[in-house]
Amino acid sequence: MNVNRGYVRRLVLTCGQVAALDEQGHAARAMWNLLHAWWTWGGRNRRSALKQADEAIRQARKDIGWLAVLPAQAAQQVLKTYVTAWRNCWKGRACAPQFKSRIRSRMAVDVPQGGELAVTRLSRHVGQVRIPKIGVVRFRWSGPIPGAGRERGRITGARIVKDVLGWHIVFRTEVESPVPARHEGPAVGIDRGINVALALSDGEDQTHGAWIRPKEAERLLRLERKAARQNRERSKPFEKTSNRLRRTYGQIAGARARIKRRRSDWQHKTTTTIAQRYGIVVVEDLRVSTMVRSAKGTTLTQGVNVRQKAGLNRSMLNEAHARTVEMLTYKLVERGGQLLKVPPAYTSQTCSACGHRDRQSRKGVAFVCTSCGWAGHADTNAAVNIVNAAGLAVSGRGACEVAGCETSTTQSAADRLWVSALSRGQRRSFEGRCRRRRDVDQQQGEAEGDRPQDQAGVGAHRSVRPPGPPVPGAQDQAGQQCPAEERAGRDRVRDEQEAGGGHDPDGQCLGHAQGNALLHRPTLRTVSKPCQDADMTSGVGDLDLSVGYALKQAAAALRTAMDAELRPLGLSVPQYSCLELLGQRPGLSAAELARGVFVTRQSMHALLLGLEERGLLARASSAPQGRALPTRLTDAGREVLTEASRTVAAVERRMTEALSDGGRERLQADLAACVRALS
Repeated sequence: MNVNRGYVRRLVLTCGQVAALDEQGHAARAMWNLLHAWWTWGGRNRRSALKQADEAIRQARKDIGWLAVLPAQAAQQVLKTYVTAWRNCWKGRACAPQFKSRIRSRMAVDVPQGGELAVTRLSRHVGQVRIPKIGVVRFRWSGPIPGAGRERGRITGARIVKDVLGWHIVFRTEVESPVPARHEGPAVGIDRGINVALALSDGEDQTHGAWIRPKEAERLLRLERKAARQNRERSKPFEKTSNRLRRTYGQIAGARARIKRRRSDWQHKTTTTIAQRYGIVVVEDLRVSTMVRSAKGTTLTQGVNVRQKAGLNRSMLNEAHARTVEMLTYKLVERGGQLLKVPPAYTSQTCSACGHRDRQSRKGVAFVCTSCGWAGHADTNAAVNIVNAAGLAVSGRGACEVAGCETSTTQSAADRLWVSALSRGQRRSFEGRCRRRRDVDQQQGEAEGDRPQDQAGVGAHRSVRPPGPPVPGAQDQAGQQCPAEERAGRDRVRDEQEAGGGHDPDGQCLGHAQGNALLHRPTLRTVSKPCQDADMTSGVGDLDLSVGYALKQAAAALRTAMDAELRPLGLSVPQYSCLELLGQRPGLSAAELARGVFVTRQSMHALLLGLEERGLLARASSAPQGRALPTRLTDAGREVLTEASRTVAAVERRMTEALSDGGRERLQADLAACVRALS
């Protein structure tokens, strides 16, 4: 696997070299503007070809002296960059290229050939590089550079850019490294905010101090007022900027650049720590550009709290949350981790302990549930909801632990988060089914003289789920090897499978994994007192006598035993479930496997890649029909599946060894009767 990275080093230039680079930078900017004018003057139907543009650039460098200052390869690179910008625009990844202003644009000159640089290290902190039409230039050797000296890799090119501190060189490098092994760390949810920069679901919050010191803030304010006064004193509106005003602008830019460097340094250190510690990181899919829009409104509809919203926007932009996610993405990939994004709806209003949603529960930075009374930090509560929305089990607040078995009390919250991601039509259909189901339960309860009550993780909790094939459920736990993401709210299998040992529509037995269908619910381990909700337990009575609670305890114990037995084989429950499906139904596509294992298609793609790298399955190179690629087990995969099935069968026999043959039959019959009574 080839890893491409950029390394920034500060150039040490003489006055003549600075003037020469400034001329090249302005020539490159002018070349961009000329290409943009030539490309757009005739409209969409009269655009020039690339060959014509290249010939025009060659001729312009011969006829115009100040364009000849730019090296030939750098001029051709301007054309390539401009064409790439349009392609990104056509694919929806970026906006259309625009005219580059002399003041607002950043000057840059490309050196596309790395062999021309001749990077050499002179001393511990000094190196030198050869720049076309400039000569040998020294730079600060502030760190290793792949391909320079004894470092492995190669330098593929460079780009010389100018900022407030002066000219810098960015080395483009390529290093060949092995494919990283899957990260064994736990999963964590991150809530990005202002008071707490990064709130983690396990309580390990990442915070920082002010980016600017008090004296620096006073100096920056004084410089901004000085610039405003100097700008007002100009006699004409479009008069050329004076040298004093330009110097003041430079001082302001230097102060702000120092803030930017401090923020970037903290982000790099923090994201590296998170990527090294956790295997799966879950964040909210935020649209920052929409969140920081102005509240001014229009001429007809005036906005409210405009100044307050402007201050909030500045605080959000000062955190640079989008850049933090970008850093986490590539750092997790390099270390074998995975970044997941979930819908952000209602994560800050839902209680992570009981799943109750109420906007009144949020009291500033504190969260006090209006239903169960649980209290904690609002950002930590949101982080737990975020990781629950991805269907991952974490170690944090909000669960009740009894006799060493974990029981989830967050399923209601996960359901609400999942429903919020549906379209309007799907949401109405789902809510209609829920209302009809509740009406039927209410009529049956009134007929029996006892009204049923909803239970959140306790008792016989009923649910309405979207239609789907009866396939084995799977739970992706934190710390396991499988990076798959279980879709929250769709992790419940049919009632027949919850009774154990269900059958598929063709009448074939689904195997041992299907008999363990109660493994599907995400769980949390508590570090605080259990949730105490009078309304939740008023109709159940003693939990030791509750049948539903006993089933939940059995499910948690069975899941723990299966995880312990499958871990030596290098498998998690979703991986084993995927192999079991392929063993009984060869040729399934990735989409069918995702529905069978109750994960998203993206997570199933990552899961299949991991199994394919281990040689446990093989995918067809071409689709026999449509675009779906059938997947089949290899000989090694069948051997691992045989051993895993034998292990799961042993766990199931150990679970029922205290029962006689007649007792097992009665248990299965009783569970089936419970299913029929609730169906």
